[in-house]
This record gives sequence, C-alpha cells and structure tokens, in this order.
Amino acid sequence: MSRSIYDLLAKGQKVLINGRQGQYQVIKALKRNVFQASTVGSKTPVIIKTEGSDPVIYQTEANCYGYRCVAESPYIRALHEVVDNDTDRCMVFEYLDTDLWSLRARAQELGQPFLKAAARSILEAVKAFSDMDGHFTALHTDINPNNVLVSKADSPKPIVKLADLGAIIPSEGFDDFRLQGVEIRAPEIWKGMLPRPPCQMWSVGVTLTHFFANRVIFGYWDQDCRVQEFPLEVNKSAWAIGKIIKLIGSVKRDEDPKYQLEFDLAELFVNQGLIEVGTLEEELAKVNAPEGCVDFIHHLLTIYDKTRPTAEQALQHPWLRNLD
Repeated sequence: MSRSIYDLLAKGQKVLINGRQGQYQVIKALKRNVFQASTVGSKTPVIIKTEGSDPVIYQTEANCYGYRCVAESPYIRALHEVVDNDTDRCMVFEYLDTDLWSLRARAQELGQPFLKAAARSILEAVKAFSDMDGHFTALHTDINPNNVLVSKADSPKPIVKLADLGAIIPSEGFDDFRLQGVEIRAPEIWKGMLPRPPCQMWSVGVTLTHFFANRVIFGYWDQDCRVQEFPLEVNKSAWAIGKIIKLIGSVKRDEDPKYQLEFDLAELFVNQGLIEVGTLEEELAKVNAPEGCVDFIHHLLTIYDKTRPTAEQALQHPWLRNLD
C-alpha cells in the first residue's frame, strides 16, 4: 500500500520520492493525485501523478507509454519513469509551464503563429494513436484545453504537448456509456455510436474554438430553461446537442432509439429560438478570428464523422501550411 502524498503534504511533512533515475522532492499539490516536484541535485522540475481514486486510469496511462509511438513522440508529454516500490506508486512526467486553457485570455495576443503551432502539435499527437506500434488503433477521449500543455508560449517555437493519456481507449473498444465530456462530445457519440478516431478530431476543433474565443461555447453551461416533464439529464443533453445544431448545422436523425428524446428536445429548443448562440463563424467573429483559422476549425468540426478529416488530412489544410 503506497503512502498518501497529499495527506503528508497537508500535515506539513516533507515528501521525498526515490526513483531509479533520481530522487524527487515534492513541492506542492496541484490535485489530490498530481504534484509539482523538483529533482534532487539538478533541481529540474517534474510532475508526479499517483493512482488517486482510479487505478484503472492510472494504469491505462502508464501502459500507453509502453508503445514507442507514444513514448518517443515530441508532441506527447514525456514520461521520465514509473516509481513502484514499497513506499510510492507514481509516474514522473516532464514539467511544462502551463496549459492551453490558462492561456486563453492571451489568445489574440499570441496570435495565429501560436494557434497554428498548437493545432499542429495536437494533430501530430493524435496521429501517434492511429497505429499503436502496429498493434491496434487507439483514440484519446478527453482532448480539451486543460490537457494541452504549453511551455515557452511567447517564443517563436512554443512547445505544445498532449497529456493525460488515461483517457486512451482502443477504437470501438468501449460501450458502457457515452464517452467525451459534454462540451467536446462529437455528434456521433451523442447518437450512441462506439468511439472511433473521428470523435477526437471533433474535440480538437472544440478545444481550439474555446481557446481562441476565450470562453466555453459548446455544451449546456448556459442552459436557462428546461421542459419539466423530462429528466434534468435529458434536458442538459438536448441543450448541448442543440448547441451543435446552432453552431455547425443539422444532425442526421439516425441516433440510437434510447437517445431519441434528447434529439427531439434539442430540435424543439432550436426551433423555438431558446438557445442564444450564433453560428461558429459568428461566434469566432466576435474575437476577430482570421477567415483561414475559422475555415480550419470548421473543417475539424465536420458534422458527419465519415467525412471529418483525419489528423493527417487536417495537417494539410491551407491555413496550417501557410507559415504566416
């Protein structure tokens, strides 16, 4: 049984983790299972992640780094080592300065060069999951601005990396419930389809939208009315689906019958003008998003999953290929 680093820090005790590659002095807790630490001697900052309340997610992430395509990718946060001894069970990751969501207020200041660098890096990371060393196709089900880490944001070559691989699953390998958070959930996942790589491309589009807009647009965060006869969760889901319809366009009604009520209610919300949001173009125009940038994001947010671009195809978009 490993010790609780969080509880020890809360009691004011010093915590030193002994790894094979070094010793790590824990500095502070970022979450109950995530800590900032310093490498003894070199003072190199690192991030420590323990099992926390979900050992399955922890082990999934650790297992991902057993694949060369992940471990060697410069676009995925590096894992320095896994510590597993009588005292501690944790992963030691490279440290990056911040995350995309924390930088959102500076999106316009950082401008197109940064946004392009971020988009390229995320797409390159997604490419790595398409062929897990020849074994299977995987996908990241939780790409959002908090999981995109950044260092040297103000430099000509910012470092942008995707993190939190505990949300990686094999393609079509999960049907217990609908994955992806409500803001980043793709239309086909709302319909009840099994998760496939296109759904992560949708979440990349939402991630870039929310970063550049400096606010959450998708989801049900702004829901201000509901149909009382229906459960709250149905109302919330319907509002989020309605948002997609308003922002991007109509969604083909081929959903799993158990989600029919959500889609019926979504269309009701839209037709009655209850969801006060414009089109994607109108919302991004509020922050003066360049036309090429809007076109690129719209490309990622293609409603029909079978025509949505792959990461490799998205990397060929003219806006990304233009170095200006």
